[in-house]
Amino acid sequence: MLHVAPAGILSFPTGFTVERALAFNAADSDYLSRTPSSSGNRRTWTFSAWVKRNAITGGPSSGDGVHLFGADRGSGFGDRISFGNGDTDDRLNVQFNDTGAGRLQTKAFFRDPTAWTHFVVAADTEQGTAANRIKIYINGTLLTAADLDTASYPAEDYDTMMNHDAAQHIGSRGGNASQFMDGFMAEVAMIDGTQLDASSFGKFDSNGVWVPIDPSGLTFGTNGFYLDFKS
Repeated sequence: MLHVAPAGILSFPTGFTVERALAFNAADSDYLSRTPSSSGNRRTWTFSAWVKRNAITGGPSSGDGVHLFGADRGSGFGDRISFGNGDTDDRLNVQFNDTGAGRLQTKAFFRDPTAWTHFVVAADTEQGTAANRIKIYINGTLLTAADLDTASYPAEDYDTMMNHDAAQHIGSRGGNASQFMDGFMAEVAMIDGTQLDASSFGKFDSNGVWVPIDPSGLTFGTNGFYLDFKS
């Protein structure tokens, strides 16, 4: 069962208070799912989330990877954002058609169960330059080729499953609902139709710490959403 975490679990002195986070328990197969009634912009979008993991390698999702967001195109082939890629190495992976259409994997591992980390994945597959088609920001910093172990970009004009009229999953692999997230997620947003950078969701404070800002004034588009988990 999904639980709303208490106020203050993600609190920074920014003038913007994050009141709630959502707790995902992999052992209970927790996840969120929504199927849009029609497709939005499948080529240009931005996904943003603050994440704090509980179970790392060896946890309930061991051996399968841990999914933050994604959707499936059928027959087990999906586009998704996850820790690991069918394994337990805990690097961030952004992959398309189960890596058949592209895959970006970080050199960094994300194994600290005490830390909140902000992830932004911003897509615009209509870009002529491959490296501009998928951009990854971690705690406000844009990753470069030097930060990636694998950098295979989707083809120009590739239609992702994000914003498609197929089940969009938060906290599990799309399609078959597996490989579940274990931990907390807060301030989860999808922007349909715009490739934004991390400054739309956070800023560096006077101490150089990346902190959240209020994204509610952004244009979310046809299938976009903003989940603050206040309810």
